[in-house]
Order: sequence, then structure tokens, then C-alpha cells
Amino acid sequence: MNLKFYKTGTKPTTVGSLWFNPTTKRIELITGTSTSDVYGSDIQDATYSNDILTIEKIDGSAITINLSDYATSSELENSLANKLNKIKVNNSTVNSTNLNIVGSGGTTVSNNSGTITISSETTPTSFDASAITSGTISLERLPKGALERLFIVSSKNDAMRADCQEGDTVQVTGNDNKMYFCVNGSATTFANKFREYTAGAATSVPWSGVTGRPNVENGAQKNVQSDWNATSGDAFILNKPTIPTKTSQLTNDSNFLTEIPIASGTKVGGIKVSTNSGYSINNTGLFELNSATSTSKGIVSIGTGLTVNSGKVTLNTATSSNLGGVIVPNNGTISVDTSGNISVSDKVALKTDLNSKQDAITYSGSLNSNVTLVANSLIDLGIRDSAITVLLPSTASHDHKEYWFRFTADSTTAPSLSLPSSVLWQDGKTPIIKPGETYEFCITDNLVTYSMFKTAN
Repeated sequence: MNLKFYKTGTKPTTVGSLWFNPTTKRIELITGTSTSDVYGSDIQDATYSNDILTIEKIDGSAITINLSDYATSSELENSLANKLNKIKVNNSTVNSTNLNIVGSGGTTVSNNSGTITISSETTPTSFDASAITSGTISLERLPKGALERLFIVSSKNDAMRADCQEGDTVQVTGNDNKMYFCVNGSATTFANKFREYTAGAATSVPWSGVTGRPNVENGAQKNVQSDWNATSGDAFILNKPTIPTKTSQLTNDSNFLTEIPIASGTKVGGIKVSTNSGYSINNTGLFELNSATSTSKGIVSIGTGLTVNSGKVTLNTATSSNLGGVIVPNNGTISVDTSGNISVSDKVALKTDLNSKQDAITYSGSLNSNVTLVANSLIDLGIRDSAITVLLPSTASHDHKEYWFRFTADSTTAPSLSLPSSVLWQDGKTPIIKPGETYEFCITDNLVTYSMFKTAN
């Protein structure tokens, strides 16, 4: 028996046959007045010969189907009615009449005039478990408690994920290393699903039931407080050691230091800090050198004009550009006191070689302008009644040159005089400029001297 295939211009009417629809490019099954797709949409052509159906696809590939391997439903019914007379069960041939086959669903097969009737039951009425040779039986099919298992997990979360049923035991090693048994396999929380194993009555054993008990004397007191000074009774301490009360009672067998030795060039030790010694120890224990004063030894900061060599301080020789020391002749003309002040004898006069000084230069600038002096020159500012500001060149600080200027104060209004801040008055006092008087000034190495000439009436 086999399916029939038709390749005609019109749809055949034979129910259960196959037909190639040239319009839709599909293989269709004739089911009556309608058709159903069997294979479709990408067929180029189909040929049929000797029960072999060849389907040529649009992409050039082909599919071959042997239709003799298939049958229509009517052919199947006729074949069963005419040819099925006996059925083999467990390799034994039995009549099909009133044959009961118990399998999945419990099947009853009966033969009535060549017609086989099959009816199924939802649940088998009887079953021999020894006939099961394959497949898996779910835990739900087994009686509760028939198989109790032990799960070892690292946390309670892992215990919840384990496939536990009621009666199973879980050992949680990570949290508290305790044992739990499952009481509700469908619970969603650990507290509802598991219960902790307990020791039961073993947690409260009477003292008389404890084996290996220590020997405790009758009437022994509890929590006896020892007393070091007790001489008798329960508080008395036996075999007390003798504790030294003075260090002299101890033996210094390791030669520990009992005092700090005096420091020397070859020995580490202590030093004594005395007044005016030049050094001290601060409140953090650090050794410090004090700063030298007029009455105390200490360290000094070496500035300009001094040299330190092998710990000795030497005063450099003074030059025109460097500070230093000078040799004072021992002829009584110049002397230096204990404070370092230099004094000149009345027998010696400091004079200026006026012959080398240039003639007076008459100031030609604006009376409101600053006046910049010229080395070894005298600038005559004339009669002034307003403020006078005198400036020096940047090199005039210690060039040993003379900067002269003079002016005559107006007869009614005396001018004010302003000098650079580095210039000092010889006697430390700033002169008062009076109207009608003439003043002549000389600045040398930032020291200013002056002379005043009163105008004759």
C-alpha cells in the first residue's frame, strides 16, 4: 500500500492522495473538499515514477521520497480489519479477542468481526513494578520517607536550592556546622522548610548519671578568695615565695648598669649640663647648642667678614668693598674701646681735599623735581621755599665718595628736606631748617654732615 501522487492541471478528488499545485509551488494533501500543505513555496517541479516522488527545489537541489513507505488512513483501516488476527505479547501469540494489555494508561484490545477497539484508562488498576526496565520515576511517585537522603551544603541558601523532600537531612558546614531535617519540601523559607536537630533528653543529664566525674569533697566551699596575708583557714596560701623589697636584695649576675657612666672619647655615657656651658637639653630630650651671648658660650652665625678654620673664627681684612677688620696704629691718634667704637684724638683732624672738589654746579632743573647728587661735586640749589628731595646714585652706599649740595632758605618760608632712608645724620639729629639761612651738606658712605651759615643783615 502506498500514497498516490498526481501531477495534473486540475486538483484530483481522491482523498488521501498527494498533488503538485503548479500555482502555489506546493505539495498538497487531498483531504476532501479542501487541501493541506505538505511541503511548500520553494518547489520548482515534481516528478513521480514507480512510487518515487522527486521534488526539485528552486535553488537546484532535490528531495526524493518513496511513497510506498506511507499509506492513507482508509488503507490502514482496511489492512488492520483484514490482516490483524493475532497479537504477540511478551513473545507469546494470543488471540486478540478480549485481550487485555496493561501499559501506559491501561489498554483493552478486543476483536469483533475484524474491528479492533482500543480504550484507555487514566490510571492503571494494577501494575507489576518488576516490569519497569527503563525511564525515571519522579520522587512524587514514591511514598514519603521511603528514601531519606543526606545533603552536605556550605550555606542555608544552598540548602534551599537542594532538591530536598520531607525526611531528608541537610548538614550546613559554612554557617554553624549544624544538622537540619526537612519538614516541608515546598516551603519557601529556611525556617519553615527545616528544623534543627537537637540532643533531646541528653541536654539535661542528672549529675548522678555523669560518668568520669571529678572527686569533690563533701562540704567544699565555692569561690574561696585567697588572702596573701592570711595565716590560716581556707584563704591561707601555701608555699608563698619571698619577694624582695629592695634592689640590694637582688643579684646583678648580668652586670646591668646601675648608673650612667661619664661620657668620654671611647665610652658612651652621660654629660652634665651646667649654666653658661653653651648647650642644653630641651623638653623632648634633644641635645642643643645655645646661641652665644655676651655672657654665655654658644654658637654664632658666621656673616660677612668672618672666616671659620678648624673651629677658629678669623676676622677678614677690611677692603673698599668688603667688611672686615683694620689695624689701629699704636700712636694714640685712633683707639677702639671695649664696645668696638672707634674714637679719634683731638690732635688729628679729618679734612676734605677741597682743592680736588669741582666747582659748584648750579642746579638748572625744576624746583619741584627730585635732585640726584653727583660724586665729588657740589650742587647749588639756590634759594628754596618748597620741599627738597635729594637722591643718591645706586653705587653711593659705600663708594667712599663725597656728594655735596647746598641751598639758602627763603627769608620767610623755610623748605623741608628729605634724604634717602639709608642716610644717617652724623649726630643722630635732623637739623631744623630756618628761614634766611644757608646750608651746605656732604654725604659720604651714607653718613651726612652739614654746615649752616647765617645770612648777614
